[in-house]
Amino acid sequence: MAKRIFAFVIVIFVMFWCAESAPGIHVVEMEICTDPNAQRNPDIEDNFIVWQDNRNGDWDIYAYDLKRHAEYAICTADGNQTNPSVGFGNILYEPIIAWQDDRNGNNDIYGYKLIDPYYDLAIGTEIEICTDPCDQQNPVSMGNYVCWQDCRNGNWDIYGKSYENAMEPNEFVICDDSSDQINPAADWYYVAWQDNRGGDWDIYGFDLDDQNEVAVCTEDGNQTNPSCSGPIGFAWQDDRNGGEDIYGLLCTDIICSGYAEVGVCTAPGTQINTSLSIEAVVWQDDRNGTWDIYGYKIDNIYFGQEFIVSAGAGDQVRPATYVYDSVVWQDSRNGNDDIYAAYLCLRGNDNCGECAIELFDGQPYFGSTQDMSVTHIDTPTGYEWLTSTCGFNDFVDTWHIYQPAVGGPVTITTEGSSIDTILAVFNSCYSQHPDYQPPIELACNDDYCLENAGSKVTLDAVKGKTYYVRVSGFNNQTGEYRIVVKRGAATDPIKSDLNGNGKVDLFDFSIFASEWLMSDTE
Repeated sequence: MAKRIFAFVIVIFVMFWCAESAPGIHVVEMEICTDPNAQRNPDIEDNFIVWQDNRNGDWDIYAYDLKRHAEYAICTADGNQTNPSVGFGNILYEPIIAWQDDRNGNNDIYGYKLIDPYYDLAIGTEIEICTDPCDQQNPVSMGNYVCWQDCRNGNWDIYGKSYENAMEPNEFVICDDSSDQINPAADWYYVAWQDNRGGDWDIYGFDLDDQNEVAVCTEDGNQTNPSCSGPIGFAWQDDRNGGEDIYGLLCTDIICSGYAEVGVCTAPGTQINTSLSIEAVVWQDDRNGTWDIYGYKIDNIYFGQEFIVSAGAGDQVRPATYVYDSVVWQDSRNGNDDIYAAYLCLRGNDNCGECAIELFDGQPYFGSTQDMSVTHIDTPTGYEWLTSTCGFNDFVDTWHIYQPAVGGPVTITTEGSSIDTILAVFNSCYSQHPDYQPPIELACNDDYCLENAGSKVTLDAVKGKTYYVRVSGFNNQTGEYRIVVKRGAATDPIKSDLNGNGKVDLFDFSIFASEWLMSDTE
């Protein structure tokens, strides 16, 4: 993926009017923490969700691991710990949870660094990131870097600290212009903030790799509360039209050779607190009279699809999103502030767990692997792509789940598909923590007979057990497929049934005669 976000900028302006929720996108919502006390200001990275929590009488930092399904108290020190941020960096650096902390009488930046190779939140150490006598606020963690706003020079500046050399962390200045710089956001090697050097609030950015600053947006009015997603670009709230809208500066192509300014949502009402990921922008929106969470799937800079993340009772505020498919927010539906999250199924059943589409006995499902992605599984050193043992180069996939109502043999088949499918069944689609045991393949088939590119597997299914069914294409073929589950064991194809229609007829004789005439047989 390109990393030169500031090297070449083409500015085009594209306006999106907020549309109705998009077909084909569904959202799988879940409770993260509904303790009777207040939980606020969540953040998410990979499988970790963090927030500030006052269950102990003051603000502390708590976290939840989506894969271990476990909650952790990260910091319950004296004073208030607020505004947490979690970042992974990459596999070379330990994840760091950073937060704002007033235990010393002013606001400092503290953190919690994971030291477990399997990323167990219970195994880590607290670190002082910055305890300068003046205030440090609003930290953002990237794992290998932590950034924050800092008043040591008499105004607000943006500082950072590098943990790329874990033995000698290095603090540095990102921007110390004589005006104020506040509300930093960061991802990968990119930092953004709101800046009033021009007399109103604008968005500026900095490439930590190239050490290059850029003015992201200096339009009339105020641009505030930026979000950043690596080389993909930036998003922010913008009042140039009189109210608060959502704008962005996003890639114009897959290699990010240029960027275009985009009016993501300019609908009536107020849109604030945006968060940008690789494929979507999410924000807080009051068009319905209360605060809801809306999103916009970025198909490209000219076209996209708006969808509702959460519009339930109470207010849903302060969303944060991660990469392709996860968003977390603060939610008052239960009468106090809780933490909720959702998986965003932006590509249908591309996700192997929460977005998998259920199969039912005897009911064919017609799907497509077009525009789908690969499935990653965790390893102790990072990620691996999941493939099938019976396939060849079959990285792109879609997923289904099957839960038999009764036990006994079942047959799953992709007969009638338009591509050469590979069909595999797994016991799960994630590595099993804490020791990263990979998913176990229970059955796999490429072509169930030479004359048919469809796939067919038979299982002795256990009642109520969840089976994860993976559909991919031979040599990464993509296209439409048909899949169906049938009770009972599969029967071997009739050897003389050359066209695979289940019977021997004149069509099979025609195929035989044609192939015989074309052969070298004398």
